[in-house]
Amino acid sequence: MFVLTTSRPAVAQRGELIESLFRTIAEAQLEREQRNRLPTQPPPPTQPSQPRPGNPNQPTNVEIAPSPFPSRADANRATAATQVPRINVRSREAADFAQELVDFYVTVDRLVVDLREHSVRNPSIRPLLPQAYRIAADARTLIQSCDNLASLQPIALPYAELDSRWRQLSFSLRSLDQLDSECSASIRRADQLIASMERRLNIGPQFDRTQLRDLMIVASTCMETLIDDLQLAAISSRDAETLTHDCRLLQQKLLSQAKSVAEGSYEDVVSRFTEFVGQWSPLGRRVAAINDRHLNRRLDRIRDVANQTYALLWIPPPTSAVDVRAASVRLESSVGNILDRLTLRSMVALNPSEQIRVMESSRRLYDQCRQLETATARNASMRDLATTFKKIDADWNSLRASYIQMGTVPNSAIVEIDSVCEQLRQALNVSASSGTPVDLASLVQAAASLEGHAEYLDADVQRFSRYITSQSRRNSLVDGSKDFYIHAKRLHAQLNSRADFGDLQREASHLMDGWEQLSSEINNLQRNGVPTRSAEAMQRAHREMVPFVAQLGAALLQR
Repeated sequence: MFVLTTSRPAVAQRGELIESLFRTIAEAQLEREQRNRLPTQPPPPTQPSQPRPGNPNQPTNVEIAPSPFPSRADANRATAATQVPRINVRSREAADFAQELVDFYVTVDRLVVDLREHSVRNPSIRPLLPQAYRIAADARTLIQSCDNLASLQPIALPYAELDSRWRQLSFSLRSLDQLDSECSASIRRADQLIASMERRLNIGPQFDRTQLRDLMIVASTCMETLIDDLQLAAISSRDAETLTHDCRLLQQKLLSQAKSVAEGSYEDVVSRFTEFVGQWSPLGRRVAAINDRHLNRRLDRIRDVANQTYALLWIPPPTSAVDVRAASVRLESSVGNILDRLTLRSMVALNPSEQIRVMESSRRLYDQCRQLETATARNASMRDLATTFKKIDADWNSLRASYIQMGTVPNSAIVEIDSVCEQLRQALNVSASSGTPVDLASLVQAAASLEGHAEYLDADVQRFSRYITSQSRRNSLVDGSKDFYIHAKRLHAQLNSRADFGDLQREASHLMDGWEQLSSEINNLQRNGVPTRSAEAMQRAHREMVPFVAQLGAALLQR
């Protein structure tokens, strides 16, 4: 195994820490795959191919250097951050594949730096940073797997996951507006390299079949909950029976597709998914027409799963004027409900200047929602609708914190408008005007998992620290564990309450400081007197937290 080293300026130490965490994740995953690969796991579908030139029995020492960046003025800067390894391979086809893999790694490594810099100006980039870090780490680890490689067959399965991860990220990045030319050039180059490596391996475009199956099962569960809620909706028994029948048929079709998702080409899977969406859309509109807030929440969850599936299959979600119209009506009604709660008593929680701003902005927000509803009724162009909605989105994000502070607006009303605004952003291709530029749902899950793991580790530290003979080392371990647990718990609470992004960044910085201190102590447990079995248990618990720390740090830390 060869070592790739990087050269970073001192100001990027946080970036180095996050990169090292993702490398740890990638290397651990590769080791698990090599040790515990299931014999029933099918390899990527291959096509018959002719033998390539080269003698696999003849060792070939090949020094792989990154190819020049086409049409990039700062090509030297692009490769300076990555030290190119020497790779010993045993055939020419392995050398050619490794060359493209190294070029891909250098390209993505440079892209991560660019995305990190531009995320300050374009908040829509930030939720994608954890994926970019992960792909760079996976590519680097895969290069190490090419050492002493004779044929490409052993590398096909681990490559397939990298391929699918990149295609998802590439699709998400290309869907963003205002992406600068350097990032776009890196994405195009990485796309070309991925396509070329697919051809060398004789495999088609890759996607995560396991994740797709999981999403189908989640959607089926949401449909089951929707069926239960239909029985409680304010509709006739006959209508409820008809909708339940139609929904049940589609649910069973979805479950049937989930069982066969491991089979078929990418084109077959996309075709089946598109057919299902075509059948679900009119049924979803019939349910939405009931205008029941519980049913709307179920539909929102199903829509979220559908959007994740679109991204997984790297196809853009369809935009329907009917759905935009329904969302605009729902938004006007939801904002109107909030305005009904803006009483003099509710305003007491705000200072006088804030009261005036909230009243004026709220009145303007409602007027703009009415304008959007009227525009959708007369079939205005998507561009005009997007222009109107951008004003609504800006006002809503400026008012949201004040509504929460007042205490009279229920959280369900806030969540309702958040959900409708997100639906309209996607349908009208509008970036969020402000607010927290992260994927809150995934970060809340990561923070909850991290808090739980940190609590268990802290309990073990309190229990086994008595074995440490040095008082200073014992205090350092105990204090470091407690401090990390406190910050993990605090960050989870802040994410859950949708705290200001600046507060989230500060808490994430404290968390990473605590992680570094805790890691240095955990790595030296045996040396400081902790019994081997107890030390290994705590070190294992520490390793289990790495993915969550990496995800939170990549998404929240200020660069």
